[in-house]
Amino acid sequence: MLNKLAVRNVKRSLKDYLIYIATMTIISALVFAFNGMMFSEDLQTLTQGLDILILMTALASIFIFFLVIWLVRYMANFMVQRRSNEFAIYLLVGIEKRQIASIFRLENLLLGGVSFLFGILPGIFLQWVFLNIYATLVDLPHNISIGLSASGLVLTGFMLGASYIIALLSINHRFKKMTIKGLMNMQNQNEMGAGSKLKSSFAKIFLYIAIAYIIAFNAGLITGISSGALGWLTVGLVVSIYLLYVGLSSFFLGFIEKKHKVIFKNANIFVLRQLSSKVKTMRFTMGTLTNLFTLALFGLTFAMMFAGFQREALDRNLVVDVLVFSQNIEEDFAQQLSVISDNASIREQHIYRIYTNRDDGINRHLYANVPQAHEDVSYHIYDTFIRLSDYNAFRAMAGLEAVTLSENGFLFNAIHRVVPHIEQFAAAHPLLLGGVELTLQEVRTDYITQNGMNGADYIVVVPDEFMAFLHPFYSMLAINLHETAPSDLTDRLLEVQPDIVGAVSGGGILSMQMASLEQNLPAIGSSGIISYGVESVIVRANANASMGNLMASFIFVLGYISFIFACIALTVLAVQQLSDATRFKFRYALLSKLGLSKKETNRVLLQQLGVYYVCPFIISVALTMVVGLFASRQFVYLSNVEVPAFFYYFLALSAFTVVYVIYFLVTYVGFRRSLNDQKR
Repeated sequence: MLNKLAVRNVKRSLKDYLIYIATMTIISALVFAFNGMMFSEDLQTLTQGLDILILMTALASIFIFFLVIWLVRYMANFMVQRRSNEFAIYLLVGIEKRQIASIFRLENLLLGGVSFLFGILPGIFLQWVFLNIYATLVDLPHNISIGLSASGLVLTGFMLGASYIIALLSINHRFKKMTIKGLMNMQNQNEMGAGSKLKSSFAKIFLYIAIAYIIAFNAGLITGISSGALGWLTVGLVVSIYLLYVGLSSFFLGFIEKKHKVIFKNANIFVLRQLSSKVKTMRFTMGTLTNLFTLALFGLTFAMMFAGFQREALDRNLVVDVLVFSQNIEEDFAQQLSVISDNASIREQHIYRIYTNRDDGINRHLYANVPQAHEDVSYHIYDTFIRLSDYNAFRAMAGLEAVTLSENGFLFNAIHRVVPHIEQFAAAHPLLLGGVELTLQEVRTDYITQNGMNGADYIVVVPDEFMAFLHPFYSMLAINLHETAPSDLTDRLLEVQPDIVGAVSGGGILSMQMASLEQNLPAIGSSGIISYGVESVIVRANANASMGNLMASFIFVLGYISFIFACIALTVLAVQQLSDATRFKFRYALLSKLGLSKKETNRVLLQQLGVYYVCPFIISVALTMVVGLFASRQFVYLSNVEVPAFFYYFLALSAFTVVYVIYFLVTYVGFRRSLNDQKR
């Protein structure tokens, strides 16, 4: 009998908490999709033995596991409160507390099981979609099969089942302490304790303190905060969000008490009263949800950044199939060519030298003016030059048109970030070669792999006839292949590549320790994102696969966590409102008796829900906008991608807003339907 009662209650809950069930279905589908990917043979092929995505997904799943526990526990407590009258009736008819707890626990487990079953088919489809997207991101040929991952299914079932069980552990203890009177009063607890005017006035101080702290925190991030203080200041930011809601309710109440004219316009006083009451009774929950929204926005912003870098920066930085660096100015690259010929088919090749005037004036100017440049690491020991014929030969291999120089003219090829500094240096320091002053013709920003190979950040292009006045600095080999390079070509080339004299490996990073000024080392440029110059061999297919897997892993995991953050927070926000439909029946009926039409009543409902949803949205945007825009602009600057400075934050905000609006519309439609059903 009790089992039948639990099943009946589950059927009712599917209607009453549909948005909660839908969210748990989405979470189940996403968790199953990512767990299935961890066991996918297709993913093993795509990652080529690099398990970064699997590792990051596993860590994300652990984090989401605890987040789901929080959601299930919150919803269980919420359901107990909303169904307290029902449980009081159970006690009155003689059902034991232990049995009521068992019924409630079974109901929640059945709801979890339904969500899990509903999520299997979408999860299989999402796994196939994600694997195809991943293959596209890492630019590898793929033929992904769609199918059920038994291991992924078992792991997902275990994760979700364990999260429900852990979340419901305290149910027995809670029901043991319940009395009929306590249960009958439980639904009215949120309406109690409005607080005195003195307390309300004092609480408003917290609003101003929180706003001041948030402004100071954002200003500190922009101007610079020490890494040691950042952790504590972030904790303070989280606390300030909760204080913000403590003061916000008092602010609304104070606004009502001042009786501004706007309060009595339309149904504004009704909306403000409901909002202040809701914020007061839910301030801790609203603070938690706002923190989740903030984390979701940050996660989406950084996912968009990595996606932009993946899409634009990798291919642009590596424009030929193979690049090999040598300190030997007479290097013929015979061994390297032999290895490449044995493993791939060479379509075109070019051996050339990079030259120097044995001066480091340009480098010193960049070290002084480019904040991201690291002394003795970012640039070569001398300024770097290339003759026009070699420059055009490399451009042809990269698919770029040839350039010409006027008589006694020269040009710079530089990354966008250093162009203003290059122009400033050129204006103040004429280039003299062989007693002839050369004229700067232009500064080009074409992508020619300037991460230490063809110069670092820049290279000076001069006519061939002036090379007699320069000194060979290091040698380069550029190759294009007929087909994609084998996955182990980089390792094979490094086996025959001479050691770099003066470079000491420390913790996997090449340390630029000079034995003498004549021993030039690969530089890394001023990029703060990814640098290729620390290696003397770059194979585009291998580097793109390695870096592409890293970038794609960050994109997927950040998007995965951020989306679940947003969905969980929006579910709590929606369920809180939908469950109030019964209590709001009398209030909206009163509005109708006061003369409001059905259309006007619906408009009041839209206004009430709109303000309720807008509050955490605006606060989250205010918290993330300054930092997000600053981070987006810095990322564009550091990665050298050609997009507007604030592009990534607005892209993330747009995606977040779409999800937000969908949940709002579902809540509005469900609330209105509940009111109309009750009226009938």
